[in-house]
Parts: sequence; C-alpha cells; structure tokens
Amino acid sequence: MKTNFHEEISHLKRVEEKENNRQQLGKKEIRKLRMYHENLSVDYIDFLKNIGAGSFREKAFRIYEGLFYLEELGIYPSIDVNNKIKFFGDDYEDEYFGFDLKTKDCLVIEYSPGGDETIHETGKSFKEYIREKIFE
Repeated sequence: MKTNFHEEISHLKRVEEKENNRQQLGKKEIRKLRMYHENLSVDYIDFLKNIGAGSFREKAFRIYEGLFYLEELGIYPSIDVNNKIKFFGDDYEDEYFGFDLKTKDCLVIEYSPGGDETIHETGKSFKEYIREKIFE
C-alpha cells in the first residue's frame, strides 16, 4: 500500500522497542471516520491505515483510533472548546493534540487541561506535527 510516511516507518523500526502496541485501521473504520468528518486530513487517514493507532516511542505519545471530545475522557475544560475541535492523541500526561476542523487545512492544535487551558494553534499540518513527534 502506498504511503507518505516511509521515513517515519523506517525511523520507528530503528528506535522503538517491541512494547509499542499499534493497530492499523481497516476500510470500515476509515469510512466511518470520513463519514463523520468530511474535511479530515488525508495524511491523518494515511497514517492510521499504514502506521496505525496506539502507543509510540515507548509511551512518549499515543494516537487514538478516532477523534474525540475531551468530555469523552472525563475532562471538562473551563474554556470554550467548540464542537469543531476534536482530539486525536495525547502525551500520556497532560497534553492533548487534535484538529481545528473549522479550518480548511485541518491544522493541529494542542491543549493542556492542567496548564493555562488555552488552545495552542501549532500552524502545522498533521504530517508536519506527527513527524516532529516521531523524530523527537
């Protein structure tokens, strides 16, 4: 299967130990994601199909099988996190990353519930953002 993530896959094979657990999403899961989120990043979909959801870099961060609201994890932000912001991962501590789905480019945002509780706009595409995470 063709992917845009050859370098990332090679790097993960070199640096990761076997305790990382990921699962690639199939056509049914991908179709469901696209059905509910029409302007979702193509790179995000490609990533889930070819690399998968789960833990990375010995639990440095994780990517979920789908998008979620913080409330689904029992986190109720004191700021207004509108319904166009959905999250796709976290750092196992206190930082969540997601998409601002109201932007045409579906750019990545970061949010820390324990911090100043502001949405940080990274200005990065999913591919740019995930590449930094993988190569940290």
